[in-house]
Amino acid sequence: MSTQGLGTISKDALAQGAGGFDYYSGTTNHTGNWGIVEVVGDAVFTTLTVANTGGASLAGPTFTAGFKFFGDITVIKLASGSVIAYRHSI
Repeated sequence: MSTQGLGTISKDALAQGAGGFDYYSGTTNHTGNWGIVEVVGDAVFTTLTVANTGGASLAGPTFTAGFKFFGDITVIKLASGSVIAYRHSI
């Protein structure tokens, strides 16, 4: 895929998913090392742990399909919905 004409953020985002992805739709607790989490079906998180956020909680509100989280994400637990979590490059 050519990245010509893409801004810096887009190039970085492409690099974040170089390690593949995981699809989650259940309520199981998942641990890993992801750079991007994209909401596929409207989702409510029980836990979404992102490094360097000062302890901010993303649990509770509904995030609509298409919403993306960027960061050093280490824990994902859904109350409902589905997401694709893109792994950091290996």
